[in-house]
Amino acid sequence: MAEFAKCPMLAGDIDELLSIERLCFPTPWRREDFEHEVNNPAAYYVVLKTGGRIAAYGGMWLLPFAGHITNIAVHPEFRRQGLGKMLVRELLQRAQELSMRLVYLEVREHNAIAQSLYRQFGFRFAGVEQGYYPDSGEDAYIMVCENVLQVPKITLRRLENSDSAEYAILCENVSVGKVCLQTEGTVCRIADFSIDCTGEQDYGFPALEKIADYARQVLRAETLCAFVPKENRDLRELLTDFGFEAKENDRMEMRL
Repeated sequence: MAEFAKCPMLAGDIDELLSIERLCFPTPWRREDFEHEVNNPAAYYVVLKTGGRIAAYGGMWLLPFAGHITNIAVHPEFRRQGLGKMLVRELLQRAQELSMRLVYLEVREHNAIAQSLYRQFGFRFAGVEQGYYPDSGEDAYIMVCENVLQVPKITLRRLENSDSAEYAILCENVSVGKVCLQTEGTVCRIADFSIDCTGEQDYGFPALEKIADYARQVLRAETLCAFVPKENRDLRELLTDFGFEAKENDRMEMRL
């Protein structure tokens, strides 16, 4: 699996960025748009590089008390490797460092994949901007993350006294759940998953993000799956929002 280096966006990147824009968007940014952002002191842009190529990039305007994510793009050749998540996480971490109260963005109303990605980080629907996209007249959903400063930091710790690959899910070294991960080839199965839902803090999405990262980076899995009975609607809804797709015989899975 390729490794990706995080770098600030530079003027020398613009030609490659324009190429990726044309591959990703019906209405790509123009050269002058990137030239302005490279020199914009109230903006933060990063690119992810591998083998001398730009695989993905994203950026955010730094407004008083808020961040406005303007662009996230992943080259088609490098999709399904978690780069979109890496970019969103990086932008939210930057917002945390600047003590921003919230981060928001616009997304096409029919772009379910992007919406699912943002929901994984706590973004929620906040409104509609009608006719926002001039190429199609499509509406934009406004999504807001209002818990930038309270995003829980989740870690996994393998339980040594367990006969199976069972892990404690920890937040600030306090147990908030557990998960059992079984691997076969490039598939990692969530055999058991429980999370504390009794308090005000929502640990579900951060825990799944940590599990997905662990499965991809440590277990070298390419697919994450779970078998969830249809009666367990809460867990099925959580996995669906996170990006899992329902398959046959209660199987749910997602590509990492």
